[in-house]
Amino acid sequence: MGPLSPGDAAAPNPPAAEYHDTVALNLTKPYRYVRMNSTQRGWSANDGSQYGVSLFEFAVYGAGGQDNPAPIAEPPAPTGNTWVLKWQDEFGSAAMPLKLDNSKWNYELGDGCDKGVCGWGNGERQFYTDSLNNVYAQNGLLNITARKNDAGHDYTFGRVTTAGKYQFTYGRVAARIRMQTPATASGAKDGPVGVWGAFWMLGFDVDDAYVGWPNAGETDIFENIGYTWWHSSSLHGPGYYGAGSIGEAYNKLDTPSGIVAGSHPDFKTTDWHTYQAQWDADQVVFSIDDVPYRTVLRSEVEKRGYWVFNKPNFILLNVAYDGAYPAAYRNNPQNFTGPKTEGGLAQLAEANFPHTMQVDWVRVYQRQ
Repeated sequence: MGPLSPGDAAAPNPPAAEYHDTVALNLTKPYRYVRMNSTQRGWSANDGSQYGVSLFEFAVYGAGGQDNPAPIAEPPAPTGNTWVLKWQDEFGSAAMPLKLDNSKWNYELGDGCDKGVCGWGNGERQFYTDSLNNVYAQNGLLNITARKNDAGHDYTFGRVTTAGKYQFTYGRVAARIRMQTPATASGAKDGPVGVWGAFWMLGFDVDDAYVGWPNAGETDIFENIGYTWWHSSSLHGPGYYGAGSIGEAYNKLDTPSGIVAGSHPDFKTTDWHTYQAQWDADQVVFSIDDVPYRTVLRSEVEKRGYWVFNKPNFILLNVAYDGAYPAAYRNNPQNFTGPKTEGGLAQLAEANFPHTMQVDWVRVYQRQ
């Protein structure tokens, strides 16, 4: 479609004719189709300064040979066989609660409304603080503690990130974690469902108005929503996000009669486990205690959308409360049979505050 002329009634102001490129395709063979990966502009920026789309990729497919366009360059993937520790936090050994190392971590604050995502985009109920009541290092452990009716808020929680302080492309990222919430029996359809602990990563450009989520990419290495006998890992990006993300729930099976336990009856998120993602240029492998359980290939992702896991990511650790993910399970009578409050929250969650996620260490390795 050609650009509108300045005299067209529908032409934007300034005229679009001033803002376009012409690309000559010198093709000598028949071609089958064109593939474009793009994101809308203006709507995401929300300031009217841009319009149209931003292209991630424009590719012509067909007969092959020298006429095929060259692939867009990506960061080179390390090819060495030795894994070298590049970054870590062991959270010290002080007996008194301490703030986190501010050369490594940022504190997220508030309920997301100042970012335009009240409830952090998921309908969550917590207010994040940097209080030692919610986030502190003590005796070699990071504690992220969820409290009720605290500091003038219904629920106070903690969320920390390495954004702008440590970001990396490709590697092996791992954390040793346990949840301190009421444990439930293997396969039980009750528990403190709504207490949502997570260890995850986001693309460095998630706050860019012209990129944002999900185009920046999200890697969920460990998510536990209150059932202490399973957790999930997944990738989110353009074309595969939210309920359509690509990943797997460890030790949970979905059946016509609801969720049931998998083949690990002794697994509990309330025990210490190491959760890991090995991130390469063409795949992400999720592991628990050094045992892989789900490999997501780039080719699998590209059947659904665009592969955005080729740029720096930062690390996040947090505990949230309620939100779309746990609520979808808690509100399904096939998946949740425990008692609820009048407001529909799990009684085991409401009656057992505070809830804590403990982290022994976080480490990043890269090939060399």
